[in-house]
Amino acid sequence: MVDIVAKNQSPSTSSNPISAGIGYIKESWAEIKKVHFPTKAETVQSTFGVLFLIFLFVLFLGLTDHIVGKVMQEIMT
Repeated sequence: MVDIVAKNQSPSTSSNPISAGIGYIKESWAEIKKVHFPTKAETVQSTFGVLFLIFLFVLFLGLTDHIVGKVMQEIMT
């Protein structure tokens, strides 16, 4: 089984819930500092990329639905 606790960190073994809670908050804050938040430019670029892919997917589904509908209509008549 994989050990989840990193080698340089020790699990909270304190019996005092206050110090354990403070330790948890300190560790959480240290992890938050490591997070890379995207810049505004990266966010805008990613948003437009997603919107473009959605547009392509909608276009593909619409065309496929139209073609299949026409084929089914010809088969039924």
